[in-house]
Amino acid sequence: MKSVVNHVSDEYFEEEMTFSITKKAKRFLLPAVLAFSLIAPVSGVSAPAEAAGSCPTAQCAHLIVHYKRNAPTNYGDWGLWLWAFKGAANLPASTVTPFFSNVLDSDGWAKIDTQVPISPNVTQLGLIPRRKDEWKKDVDLDRVVNLDENKSAEIWIKQDDPYLYKDRTFTIPAEIWGASIESLRTIKVTLSKANGTAGLGFSIVGEGAPAIASAEKIKDLNGGLTASNKQWLITTTSDIPLGSVLNVNHTDIDP
Repeated sequence: MKSVVNHVSDEYFEEEMTFSITKKAKRFLLPAVLAFSLIAPVSGVSAPAEAAGSCPTAQCAHLIVHYKRNAPTNYGDWGLWLWAFKGAANLPASTVTPFFSNVLDSDGWAKIDTQVPISPNVTQLGLIPRRKDEWKKDVDLDRVVNLDENKSAEIWIKQDDPYLYKDRTFTIPAEIWGASIESLRTIKVTLSKANGTAGLGFSIVGEGAPAIASAEKIKDLNGGLTASNKQWLITTTSDIPLGSVLNVNHTDIDP
């Protein structure tokens, strides 16, 4: 699978997908858990470059953020609110890490290269792009950055877009973004990209996993009249087993 994030490609479902988030049933509060993640080619993790500044605590994460704004860019008015996601209570209080209009990357976008205090168990950072002098966010959403094994991450973000991109192309990979158990025999799945034949490639695996009877597009546009081809309702031939851990995969190719 070619690689967060957000566009239709012919290689959309060339390899198996699963989604890293786990969700319990929302409507029926079923104890069954669904697991979804993207299985992509494994690449080596290189040691991070030395981050700007020094770490004020025993351990820090190295974070590089590239920020693209529309004209006027006014980068000097903006910054990042950063924190260790699920970090220890004794970590320093969060503050705004500023962007500067004269600190730009090779594309001319603002860049922050910083160290964020973390505790040993932390694997993610929280991030909010906001104005330096007021709580005005660029997209009203708290974002979460996954750290690699070196406690490092480099991401690209852009104005009015909540996605955290992995490179300067701002391309969203094929992913399963979310899922919920709607009833004892139905699962709603949300894809990152529209896919015309996605219903043909779903499978459910795990102990006691039920077979799939059908996968149909959900009409989620124009007042429920048309489908974006991003949301699908999977119907199973038998009840979803209680207390089980199931994986929903998709391996089809979009023609």
